[in-house]
Amino acid sequence: MRVLLALAITAGIAAAVGGYFAYAYLSRPAYTLEVDATRDTTDISGTLYRIRVANVGLERLTNISAELGPGDVQGKDFLDPARRTTFTQTQTPSRRPSR
Repeated sequence: MRVLLALAITAGIAAAVGGYFAYAYLSRPAYTLEVDATRDTTDISGTLYRIRVANVGLERLTNISAELGPGDVQGKDFLDPARRTTFTQTQTPSRRPSR
């Protein structure tokens, strides 16, 4: 009898946890983009810019572009769900004046 009760409780908990994750997945927006822009300052190369982009939605995103400076426009044709990409500055960054 105790074994059946333990199995029933375990099955109920598993169903509740599974239902929560299913609801969390299905309630996400179809098109969502997460952007993380980073500015790195180093002694050797000056300032370098990086943009990390993640597709946290349910559908594929298309025609993504990022402008990292004058004449430095980068693009990606598509980004599938749960994938991320990084755009990194391709031009030599300008050095900060030394003090």
